[in-house]
Amino acid sequence: MSIQQKKEKCRKPVNEVITTENTIISIVIVNYMTKELLSDCLKSIFREDYKRNQIIVVDNNSTDGSAEMVEEDYPTVHLIKNKENVGFAKANNIAIKHAIGEYILLLNPDTELTDSTIEKLVGFMEKDTSVSACGCMVLYPDGRIQISCGYFPSFSSACLGGQSINMLYRKIFPNSNFLGACGITPEALNSIQEVETLLGACVMIRREVLEQVGLFDENMFLYFEECDLFYRIRKAGGKVMYTPDTKVIHHAGGSSNKNISKAVMYYQNSQEYYFIKNYSLKNIKLFKMAIMISAIIKTPFLSLMYVFCNKDRKLEQRRKIAWHWYTFLYQLKMLILQ
Repeated sequence: MSIQQKKEKCRKPVNEVITTENTIISIVIVNYMTKELLSDCLKSIFREDYKRNQIIVVDNNSTDGSAEMVEEDYPTVHLIKNKENVGFAKANNIAIKHAIGEYILLLNPDTELTDSTIEKLVGFMEKDTSVSACGCMVLYPDGRIQISCGYFPSFSSACLGGQSINMLYRKIFPNSNFLGACGITPEALNSIQEVETLLGACVMIRREVLEQVGLFDENMFLYFEECDLFYRIRKAGGKVMYTPDTKVIHHAGGSSNKNISKAVMYYQNSQEYYFIKNYSLKNIKLFKMAIMISAIIKTPFLSLMYVFCNKDRKLEQRRKIAWHWYTFLYQLKMLILQ
C-alpha cells in the first residue's frame, strides 16, 4: 500500500479541532562551524510556546567552539559530537536514529524560527494526515522571499537555472517547469501548494514516512540529499506540501559561504550522483561540459549585474560570481583528469 493510500484511510475531517499538545517533535540540527548562528537558532526554538520538543544537535567536528557553547548554554539539548565532518546527510541520519518524535523537524543552524513556527507546522500536518512532509516560507534576513520549494532538478535547470534567468523565462512561459527546481518565482510562494521538493532549511517529515522510504542517501556529502529524499517519498505516493502560513529566517549558506570552492565541489559531485541515480545519466563528460560552459557564460553577466545592483546586495552578488567561477574551474579540472 502506498503512503497516499495509507493516509487516505485515516484522513481527519477538515472541521475537526486539532490538538497538538501531546505531539512530540524531534528537532534535528546539523552544525559545522556556525557557532553564533547556531546559538541564535536555538534561542529562537526556546522562545517558541510549543515545548514538547526533543532537540538534537549533531556537530560535525567544528573547531569554533560550537559544541562547547551548546553544552554550556543549552544543557537540555541532546548533543552528538562527531569526531570528523561526516557530511550533512550522514549527520542527519545519526540524529534521526536518536529521535523519539512523531514528527522530525529538519532545521539548518543558520535559521531562526518566528512566531509559533513549530505549532503551525504540526497543526498543518495534523490537519491533513495525507501529507508526508511540509515546508514553510523562508525569508532572507532583509525580508526577501527565498525560493524554498519547486520542481525536481532537471538537466535544463542544472545548466540554465538561476533566478535572473528564471524570472525572464517565467514571463515568456508562465506554465512551464522546464527549469526544474528554479521554476518557481517568489510571487508564487504566497499560497499553500503541493510541490515536488523543499529546501532543507526547515522541513517537517512524518517519522513513519522515513521508516518506509529510508533516510538520507549518505553518498551525497552535501546538497541534493533532500531532493533525493523527496523523490523517493513522491515515488512511494507521498504528498509534499508548502505553506506560507508560518515563516523562518534563513541566513543562507552559514558554513558553505566560508569555503565556496569546497562547497562547489560538494555541490557538483552530489548533483552528478543525483542525476546518475534518479535519471540514469549516461554521458557524464557531456554533462560536465554543459555545466562548465553554462558557468563561464553566466560569470560575466553576473559581473555586469554587480555594477548596477544595490549596495546591500553586492556581497550576495559577489558570492554568485565566485560560485560560477569555481564551478567552471572545478568542471574543467575534472574533464582534464578524466
